[in-house]
Amino acid sequence: MFKYFPANYVWDLSVDLAVEMGVRLGEIEEMCTPQQETAMQRDAAETNAFRGTWARMADKPCALAEEDEASGRLISSGDKYGRAATYYLTAEWLQAHGAEGRLELYRCFLDVFSRGIRLAGENCERVEIPDGDRQICGLYVRAGGVNGPAPILVQINGMESTKEMKYRVGPPAWLAKRGVASVLIDQPGTGEASRLHGMHAVSNSELWRSAWSARAVSWCRTTGSTRAGSGAPTTWTTSCVSPRTSTSMGSSTASRCRSWSPTAPGIRRSRCAGPSALTSNWSTAPSAN
Repeated sequence: MFKYFPANYVWDLSVDLAVEMGVRLGEIEEMCTPQQETAMQRDAAETNAFRGTWARMADKPCALAEEDEASGRLISSGDKYGRAATYYLTAEWLQAHGAEGRLELYRCFLDVFSRGIRLAGENCERVEIPDGDRQICGLYVRAGGVNGPAPILVQINGMESTKEMKYRVGPPAWLAKRGVASVLIDQPGTGEASRLHGMHAVSNSELWRSAWSARAVSWCRTTGSTRAGSGAPTTWTTSCVSPRTSTSMGSSTASRCRSWSPTAPGIRRSRCAGPSALTSNWSTAPSAN
């Protein structure tokens, strides 16, 4: 782990995650160098200083993106919006629950992120899966080079991350290159589920994971041939940062779901392939091992 602030693990984690999501190191340097002393504090002023610095930096590529968009340079505009969105999200991410202005900052992030992927023409679209009187919000990434139905991985993030972080870090794109589509969803207690829909984290994760898996599978099978198609195998996976590992709270909820929950409609159990496997929890396809 790269330690820009040796005395402040949380700040270092935020910076490292932003780097993984593709920000500019020069802009990181511009933000972080003046805050070496501030990082030594352990109070609300410290967190507010971090937020202010990153939000102000986000405003810069946002302004440049608006100029590009007005001039018809849409791909360049989308790229800048994408970088700005990462800065906004990083600024919001460290704030306390209920902190003043946090919700507004999160909504700003969602808007800028959406504009970025649309203008840049990225293989990513926002989806809303019906769940009673509410919506399960996610990101859909199509499989590349596939004619007809394709496997889909339903990916759930860790306890401190969001679906947009998982998208930017890279696994959905890696899978798409290998012919596997992805649906990324914020689990209760994270991202939109927590911030906009009041869905808090619970210990009995098997309850919501079974229900959500069924709804995700149903959505994939009923949204047309441009997505999964009725013949596509669908897999339920943990939070992962590479094809070899699963991380954070996603690993805990996945193992509990594996042990306790009933099989969701349309999905049958597959044998756990062990810690080196990418997927190990739910599958309509036979286990590879």
